[in-house]
Amino acid sequence: MFADKPKTDIKQWVNKYRNIKSFILTEINTLKFKNNKLSNAVRIALVVGVTVNAIPAAYAQDDEEKVTTEKIVVTGTRISRDEFASASPIQVLNVDDAKQAGITNVGDMLQRISLVNGTQIDNTINTNSGNSNATEAPPAGGVGSVNVGLRGLGAERTLILLDGNRLGASGVRGAPSQPDLSLIPLDMVDRIEVLSDSASAIYGADAVAGVINVILKDSFDGAQLSVNITSPSDAGGEVKQLSFVTGAEGERFKFIFGGEYYERERIALGDRVDCIERKEINASTGEQYNYCRNGFPDNAALSSNDASGNIWNFYTPGQSNLTNPLTGQPVPNWSNQANIPDVWSAQYPFLGTQVGNDRFTLNPDYSDVPDRLRSDLVSPVTRFSLMSSGSYFPEWGEQDNIAITFATSYFHRHLTNKASTEQIYPGIPALIPYENSEGNIVLNADGTRDLVPNPLNPFGTDALPIITIDNLKQERDVELDHFRFSTGINGDLPGQWAKDNGWTFDLFASYDRGDGAASQPIMDERNLIFTIETLRLDSNGELACGVPIVANNTWGGIISAQDCVPVDFFNTGLYGNSGDSTGSLTAAEAGYLIGQRVNRTVVTQSVLSGFTTGELFSFDNGGTASLVVGVEARRDTIDSQADFNGANGLIVAESPGTEGITAGARTINEIFGELSLPILREVDGAHDLTVDLAMRYTDESNFGGENTERVRVTYAPLDWMSFSAAYGTSFRTPNLREQFLGDQFDGTSGGSDPCNGAAFADGSPAVYDPGLETRTQLTLDNCVLSGANPFTLGSQGSTTIPVKIGGAVDNLLPETSDQTTFTFKAQPIDNDDMSFDFSITYFDIEIENTIQSVSAGFILDRCFSDVPGLASPFCSLVGARNQNLSEATRFVADVDASFVNIGAEVSTGYDLNTRLGLNYDNYDIVWTVQATFQDERSQTIIKDDTLPNGGKDDFVGTFGTPEIRLVTQLMFNMGDYSLVYSGRFIDETSRFIRDPATSGSTCLASNAGASAATITGDPDVYLDCVAESAFYSDLSLTWTPNDTFSTTFGISNITDESPATVSSGQGNDRGGRMTGSGYDQVGQSVFWLAKYKF
Repeated sequence: MFADKPKTDIKQWVNKYRNIKSFILTEINTLKFKNNKLSNAVRIALVVGVTVNAIPAAYAQDDEEKVTTEKIVVTGTRISRDEFASASPIQVLNVDDAKQAGITNVGDMLQRISLVNGTQIDNTINTNSGNSNATEAPPAGGVGSVNVGLRGLGAERTLILLDGNRLGASGVRGAPSQPDLSLIPLDMVDRIEVLSDSASAIYGADAVAGVINVILKDSFDGAQLSVNITSPSDAGGEVKQLSFVTGAEGERFKFIFGGEYYERERIALGDRVDCIERKEINASTGEQYNYCRNGFPDNAALSSNDASGNIWNFYTPGQSNLTNPLTGQPVPNWSNQANIPDVWSAQYPFLGTQVGNDRFTLNPDYSDVPDRLRSDLVSPVTRFSLMSSGSYFPEWGEQDNIAITFATSYFHRHLTNKASTEQIYPGIPALIPYENSEGNIVLNADGTRDLVPNPLNPFGTDALPIITIDNLKQERDVELDHFRFSTGINGDLPGQWAKDNGWTFDLFASYDRGDGAASQPIMDERNLIFTIETLRLDSNGELACGVPIVANNTWGGIISAQDCVPVDFFNTGLYGNSGDSTGSLTAAEAGYLIGQRVNRTVVTQSVLSGFTTGELFSFDNGGTASLVVGVEARRDTIDSQADFNGANGLIVAESPGTEGITAGARTINEIFGELSLPILREVDGAHDLTVDLAMRYTDESNFGGENTERVRVTYAPLDWMSFSAAYGTSFRTPNLREQFLGDQFDGTSGGSDPCNGAAFADGSPAVYDPGLETRTQLTLDNCVLSGANPFTLGSQGSTTIPVKIGGAVDNLLPETSDQTTFTFKAQPIDNDDMSFDFSITYFDIEIENTIQSVSAGFILDRCFSDVPGLASPFCSLVGARNQNLSEATRFVADVDASFVNIGAEVSTGYDLNTRLGLNYDNYDIVWTVQATFQDERSQTIIKDDTLPNGGKDDFVGTFGTPEIRLVTQLMFNMGDYSLVYSGRFIDETSRFIRDPATSGSTCLASNAGASAATITGDPDVYLDCVAESAFYSDLSLTWTPNDTFSTTFGISNITDESPATVSSGQGNDRGGRMTGSGYDQVGQSVFWLAKYKF
């Protein structure tokens, strides 16, 4: 573009560009970078990438044949525009580039882009969290789903389109409300367009954070076979992928058909870590203590045999230091913690001699560490997909520009997801009744039952075994089928005026149906109660259980005795942690207690839409105004059913995993319009001045109607530079999950109860230390009023508190939002030897009446800390404590965290995109950089001026919400060869929000206290809750000798960069490895792919 410009013009451009450079530097430096070497290095690289590399090209002029980088036409509104020529902030993702980085599926492709922020639902968020081994509730998209959310605002605020039309949701369990991106076969995808602008008025009222438009291949002539193998350096995670595409084209038709088979092996947590690591930092010196520790007991039992008052006992084969008070004999194979072997002092000298409750936490044979290491880090999956589409162009008189289209697809997914084995701890009585010779229970003179020692309880006191067993592994078998069919007709409108003004129409209809089922082993609570509560010695002195039937004649039917099997929960076969086994019930016991929980989920979506578009009039000094007018009708339904046990919580579990019936429907009718007014074109001082207006009216059957609008002004002073500003609104009614989710139970750690005194205890065994107390007197008083002892609660360990989450169709209000976007785009260099594009976008999204399930921890904190007398409205969501429990275990009964409207959510920040192309005689180079700087991602649940920042919490820098995300790719093309380097950066994050005054970490202040294990000198420590930044690099070489064959060999994660690690249980982690935040869980992998066209 500079070849025809005199030197003075070039110098003027350079001066203008230097001003742009100064602007970029100023904007980037105002971001709150931490004093982190890697962060600073990334910042410098970005500035260099945007400025230094571009300036010399202004003088690189010659008359050689032009070779420019490829430009892809994308959809910004409903008008095709180039990614950098368009004023809309759009990112276009190329599938071939993604494959050369080792990416094998659409979900991973999207989760790597810089626009994705916040915790993402992937194949690591479908396993146990590590904070508890209780049954884990399914994620929002269902078990095994992969969902993506832009701007840190969640997947429910990102609209997913397939070929420009809404894709239906599918999933298993719960109430999936988002499409599962893992189902789309990568080889059928042409490109993916990510619009990060206010798009509700154009694409759908719920496109709050943006739109992801997956564009499929629509034509192919011939056939192509592709194969991909990925082999990690470490165990597990191997991927095998086979796909084909075939098609044909004629004068009046085109057709394409393709399929894919995808298989990924399991990665167990133990394939990547050796233990569950606790990471503590000395609060005074900064010294770090890392050691293997896990506080979830196994091979244990609670009983009162120890004269010292200790109730914790452990299975110690061949050893005993306990006495049965009924017989006066030793309790065989059982001891208190003194007999637990010391396996830690040699490896961790700083721990010193351990006594009391800390001994079992440090010996993996007495905790559930082996079970956790056997659970999934990355779930295995098998997928099979078929897709086809076609178009027919009929001859209908003068209407020769008509196309009749269809598309159909079938997606199948199967996985067996393995979470940590569920703990069980049934109460076993010391004494049981017995029968006389006539089969009647023997009674005392006062009418009470006469009792004898229970042969199935060796302790002689009531005991509670704590065990994990092979029969009750949390292995969820999931099958999902998704069917989609769409058809449409488009073409020119009839009539001369319509023809002269280019008026066209497009009618479209689609139907999606997702049908999934999930099953997993469970222990029947009714049978467990029956076998324990009816256990007795029969008239022959043998163990028996159940209730005999006395009456022989019945009215209206036949009564038969319910089966019952006595279960020995102290059988030595249930204790141990060897190999892949953790102990098993006998076949008869398992047949009686163990069953299957089954869920089935059906989600459907029906869409009928149509629009017409064309030109209206022309401006004297501008272009031609265009108008789009359309309508859309949609019906969404869900029917998710649990079996009787699951629906009624009749499952033996720390958290019962209750899941009510989720069933409901909604109808949405919409009218939309878009008007583009190109007021000025190619005049002095304005290469382009365009105003775009859009409006959509949405009427939802359960929540009424509302308008959404968007206005955008684009000004381009030169043909290579444009500025745009946009303002838009959204109206998001609650989705099917938020409206109709049947009561579903999850769990939160007992540490969330503000009355838990364990965090303020010191020593081993831990004793309450007033010097560590940080709770207010108000909180302590409310604890006492609720029936808790805030100094002893939790002293014998914490249990999981059940958390109920349910839909609230009758109580919710729709969300509304305002979004402002400013975008600067430039293509200052576009000549024979070089092309350079860059764009900077500022975004500001503010949501009111945000629909959310508030965390159980927040509810509990506000209940006990807001006002005296437990008068906070949050207390109505907290279940009363069971006064029959001991003070040490009297946690709140449950927490209701069903969906509510909260105050506000805000997401602001900057996007930077650059693309540099260099063309030489024998090779060319393309370098792209995409980065997002998250300035604010805040939430205000309740505005409270008495709190810092008025109750607003800014989550930037917390787990899942890094301040910086960056993706870069450098491609060298030489003849038949292409060398590609890909890199991505994830900034440092922490569990706790930053100090509003200093923007510094609050880890120390938020969790400082004494170590749970006795470290020499008993220093105050805090848990390591900082996830360090990470940079991943991939490298590949592609050889394309001809038009029919190509092959790629590459290495992903060249440096074998591990995920950031924290102290286990500090966040969304698996054994301390951060998950759901973009970190690579697989490690270094070699990949090979080849495709052959014939």
